[in-house]
Amino acid sequence: MRPSLPLFVATFGLVISLIPFNLGGFGSRANAEFTCDYTIGPSVDDADGAGNYSQVTAGDTVCIEAGNRNELTLKNFKGLADSPIIFVNYDGVVFINNLGFAGIYVRNSEYVRLTGSGVSEDCGSRFTESNQQCGIVINSGLGRGVAGQEKTGHIEVDHIEIGNGAESGITIKDPNALRSDWTQYDTLVHDNYIHDITLGEGAEGIYLGASGYTAGGTTPVLVGVQISNNLVTRTGMDGIQVGSAIENCNIHHNKIYFDSQNQVVNQMSGVMNNPGSVCNIYGNLVQDGDGPGMYIQGNGTNRIFNNVIVRAGLRPSTASAYGIKISTGSDVGNDVYVWNNTIISPRETGIKFSLSTGTQSKIQNNMVVDPGNGLYIDTGGRTNVYLSNNIGKADISEAGFNDPGADDYSLSDGSLAIDAGMDLSSDSVLDDFLGITRPQGTAYDVGAYEYQPSVATETPTATLTLTPAPTSTATDTPTDTPTNTPTATLTDAPTSTATNTPTYTPLPLTATPTDAPTSTATNTPANTPTATPTSTATNTPTNTPVPPTATPTDTPTSTATNTPTNTPTATPTSTATNTPTNTPTPIPLDTTLPTVSITYPLNNSIVPKGTTITITALASDNMGVSKVDFYVNSTLKCSDFVAPYACSWKVPPKSGAKYTLTARAYDLSSNNASSTISVTSR
Repeated sequence: MRPSLPLFVATFGLVISLIPFNLGGFGSRANAEFTCDYTIGPSVDDADGAGNYSQVTAGDTVCIEAGNRNELTLKNFKGLADSPIIFVNYDGVVFINNLGFAGIYVRNSEYVRLTGSGVSEDCGSRFTESNQQCGIVINSGLGRGVAGQEKTGHIEVDHIEIGNGAESGITIKDPNALRSDWTQYDTLVHDNYIHDITLGEGAEGIYLGASGYTAGGTTPVLVGVQISNNLVTRTGMDGIQVGSAIENCNIHHNKIYFDSQNQVVNQMSGVMNNPGSVCNIYGNLVQDGDGPGMYIQGNGTNRIFNNVIVRAGLRPSTASAYGIKISTGSDVGNDVYVWNNTIISPRETGIKFSLSTGTQSKIQNNMVVDPGNGLYIDTGGRTNVYLSNNIGKADISEAGFNDPGADDYSLSDGSLAIDAGMDLSSDSVLDDFLGITRPQGTAYDVGAYEYQPSVATETPTATLTLTPAPTSTATDTPTDTPTNTPTATLTDAPTSTATNTPTYTPLPLTATPTDAPTSTATNTPANTPTATPTSTATNTPTNTPVPPTATPTDTPTSTATNTPTNTPTATPTSTATNTPTNTPTPIPLDTTLPTVSITYPLNNSIVPKGTTITITALASDNMGVSKVDFYVNSTLKCSDFVAPYACSWKVPPKSGAKYTLTARAYDLSSNNASSTISVTSR
C-alpha cells in the first residue's frame, strides 16, 4: 500500500510527486477515490513507462497536472487486467495545444485508462454543448486529438473534449501490426465531446480499426468495442467509423450532429460500420449530416435498432443520402437486422437494402417519414430480406409525433404507430430509444419510441342530485374518523344531535339542499346517497367531525342522533344496517418488475483471460430504473445508476475458468429482476 502523505521520488533527474486527492462528487455520477501515485507536469512531453516513468506499475494512478501544455506522449505502460494504469487530470482542467501527431499519443501500451473525469463527469452526449465540463481539453490542430498505435489495446478513453482538428478526434488502430501476431482487445470510448473536426480530409470524429478488412487479410482485428455516450458534432467525414471489429462491438447512445461537412465521397455517414465489423448499433441520434445516417457494410449479423435519424443528407452533394444503407461489404453470408428505427426526411430513400448475401435479413417496425425521393424502403426486388410492420408517411403531420417542429419524434395520442409493431422480445429488443419497456400497450409500437400515455394527476370531483330521502336505521359502529368538518346550508334545517363516528371517508361532493329530511337515524347511513351534499372532503379523515352548521328556515319533525359526514338535500328513502361502502379506491402499488438483459458478453462466450472487459446490460421499467447491480459468481462488482448500464470486470488470468455473470435491475419501487449468463476464460 502506497503512503498517503506527500512524497517525492527523484528518478532520471525528474521530480515526481505522490499526492493523495479525491476525484469524486462533482459530476453526474460520483468518481471513485484516486490517489496520485505519480504526476506529469506541464513541461513533460514524453512519459515513458520503460524510461523516465519506469517506476509506474500496474494499478498506479498517474495525474496530469492542470493548466496549459503542449502535446503529450504516453508509451510503454503495461497495466494488468485487474490493475490498469490510470492517467487522469488533476486539480483542474488540462488544456493541450497540439502541434504534433496527436494531443495525447498512446503507444505500445495495454490496460490503460485515459480519463478527464478528475474534476467533473459532465461530458458527452448526456449534456448539451454549453454544459460540457470535460477535464481534458485538446485543441488538436493539424493532428489528432487522442491516438493509440503500436499494439495499444485494452484501453479506455473517456471525458475528454477534442476540437478544432484536421484529423480524427479519437483514433485507435495499428496499421503496421499483423493479424497473426496481435489482436486489439477491449477498446472503450465513452462520454467524450468531439467537435469541429473539419480542417482536413482525414476528419472522422471517432475512428477505430482498419477499414480495409478482408477475411484473408493481414490487418489486425478488434474484439470488444464499446462506443457510447459521446457527443460528436461538425466533423469533416464520418461521425463514428469502426472497421475490423469482428466480435462484441456495441455502438450506442451517441449523439451525432452535422457529420460529413467536407463531403468526401465514400467517407460520409453518421455511423460507418466498415467491412469486418459485427456491431450492435442502437439508441443513437444522428441528425443533419450530409451523408447517410448509417452505412452498414460489415460481416453481417449486425443489429440496428432504436435509432433516430433526422434529415440525413441535409445539404446537396454527389454522395448518397439514405437514412440507413445496408450493403454487402465484407459480408460472409450472414443476415442483417433493422428494427424499430425512426427516420425523418432523408434526402433519398429511408432504408436502402443492397445486401446480396444472407438468406433472410429482417426490416421490421421501422417508421420512415418524408423521404426525399418518395421511397420508404428499397430492397431492389431482393428476396433475401423479410419486411413487416413498417410504416411510411409522406407528410410528417400524418405520423402522430408530439412536436416534430422541435425535433421531438416521440408518439402522440392517436399515432398510427401505436400498437402497430411486431413483438421482437425474442430478438432482445426490450425497450425503446429512451429506455422505456416495450410494449406499453397491447403490442410493440413502430419506430424508435414507445408511446407513453399522459397520466392524470387531478383530484376527481363528483356532483350528485338527491331525491327525497329514505328512512334509514343503522346499528353498527363505524371505526374511521374524518378530519374535515362538513358545512351545509339547508332551506329546511334538521335539529339533530350526532353521537357516533362514521366509518367511511367522504368523497368531494357538492350540492344545494332544498328540503329538510324527515327520517329518524341513530347512526351513519350505510348506503351511498343519491343526492349531492354541500360538503367537500378530499382527505382521509382521522378525527371526529364537528356537527354541520345549518341555518334552518323551517323546523323539521325528525330527530337525528348521529353525525352525518355529508348533509343531503333530502332524506334517503332506504334502510341500511351496515357500514357505508363509499370508501375511496386506494392508489395501486407498482408491482411491475423491470426488465433486464446482459448484452455483452454473450451467453456461453469466451472472454480473454487476464483482460478487462465491460459487462453491459439493457434495463427498463414502466416507472423508471433506479440502478443495475452487476455480479460475478454472486459477488457484487459494480452498481450503475445511469443508462447505459455497464461494469468493468477484470477477468482473472486462469484459463478455462467458468464464471456466472448477473445483472440485477431495480425500479423506483424496489421491484427487481435479473439476467444471468455464463462465460469461460481462455
